[in-house]
This record gives sequence, structure tokens and C-alpha cells, in this order.
Amino acid sequence: MTLSIRFGPENKPMCDEATALHFFNEAIVHLGYIKAKRIHYLATFFQEISFIDSRKVSLQVRKQDPQLTINQKRELGISKRAFFSLAALEDLTEKGLQDPLHAHEITFRRAAFNVNRYTTIQRHQKQGFCNFELKAAKPSCSACNALDGTTIGLKQLRIGNLSECKEEACQIQVSPKYL
Repeated sequence: MTLSIRFGPENKPMCDEATALHFFNEAIVHLGYIKAKRIHYLATFFQEISFIDSRKVSLQVRKQDPQLTINQKRELGISKRAFFSLAALEDLTEKGLQDPLHAHEITFRRAAFNVNRYTTIQRHQKQGFCNFELKAAKPSCSACNALDGTTIGLKQLRIGNLSECKEEACQIQVSPKYL
């Protein structure tokens, strides 16, 4: 399997396979909705996405055949009209079974936000930037709000979530800072 998360009009890879798998694994382990042994299977759904849209990716996972029966969906609290495959059900941990429709989407979203921040930093570092401004994308998060507008250097940047954000998928953004 080759994992390539792609973006832009040229459909160029955002990052290498090892980096993408690192962030996807971090999302699986941190959130606990998906079984870790399913990482390579689920990572294949990132391959042909030109922009990582967690809803589309999770829907692709849930649309696989065979689908759950109406009775199985009812037992899980899922609408009878919702797509939900047996493979998607196999992915879920006990925690994931508590909110099956949310489990895949939030896991993909967390991985996507972290990959996006990482590639933004890498791209601008190659252009000579060594300072970045943090921007809180979600005003309701106090940890991210506290960092909003803060300028930090490369040595202070952590890969992955940059704050002690309580959201499952931190949306804090980084942008190069001209000093």
C-alpha cells in the first residue's frame, strides 16, 4: 500500500507516507474510537483525496459493501438511511461504538488538521521562515484562544496539536510570521 495525501491543482503529495501514517496513528491512539490494527486499511481511503474532507472520507469507509441491516443499525442507534458497512463496524472500539457515525469522521479530521499544520510549517521553513503565528480557528476553545496571535519559533513548535486544546480535533492554524 502506498499512502499519499494530496492537495492543490497539481495533486502533489502533502507529505510522505511515514508522516501521514504517524499523524493518522496519533489520531487513532489519542481518540480511541478506531482499533489501531485498522490503520493501514483506513489509511488507503486518504489516497485519492485531493483535499482531505473528513466527511467524504468517512462516508467512503461507511459505504463499502456489505452494509449493516436495518435491525443492526437500529441496535447501534444509526438511522436506517445512513450508510454503515460491516468493515466500518469492525474498525470501531467500544468507545467508537457509542457514536459510530462520529468515530471515523473525527479520527480523519484530527489526522488531517495535524498533517495540514505540519506541511504548512515544512513548506514555509524551506522558504526560510523560522517564526510562525498561531491563529485560533475556534473561539470557544480557551487553550487555543490563549495562543491566538502568539508568535513562536521553530524550536518551540510541537508537531501535532499545538495547544492543550480540549477539542478532539484542534483547529489552531499556523502561518509564517514576517519579523
